[in-house]
Amino acid sequence: MTDKQAGDESKALVLEEFFPYRLSVLAQDVSESVAEIYTGKFKLKRAEWRVVAALGQHQPMSAKAITAHTCMEKMPVSRAITVLKDRGLVVQAVDDRDRRYSQLSLTESGMALYNEIVPWVLGREQALLDEFDSQERALIESLFERLHRRVDTLKAGDD
Repeated sequence: MTDKQAGDESKALVLEEFFPYRLSVLAQDVSESVAEIYTGKFKLKRAEWRVVAALGQHQPMSAKAITAHTCMEKMPVSRAITVLKDRGLVVQAVDDRDRRYSQLSLTESGMALYNEIVPWVLGREQALLDEFDSQERALIESLFERLHRRVDTLKAGDD
């Protein structure tokens, strides 16, 4: 806590104006807007889609790498992998370099599903961003990057 924050204890928190809360609500709303596509037409849950998307971009990957890449907890990733394997969309193989680990990849059906979903979710992304011109989009990207750096700086200071 900074001195300014500590000295300003009389200020009330208004949740609807609190930046982290507003950002979280926006992220949830955007995520739900995109989720309508893969949960409806393609019958995937959010965690399942994220695993498919990660593998579609970076396969093969370990479950641990998927967890880190998708910023999800270990248990939802594990459940998603089990469902995707049962549906024949993901295959698991022992890592040749270290037999203690396994690598996950999309099957042919999994890759076909990924390739079918991608244009739909990119279309939704485009629809969300159509509100902004190219300069505003560049500003959004810049603000995202600055916020990430600031969060990293604050987290490093907490150590």
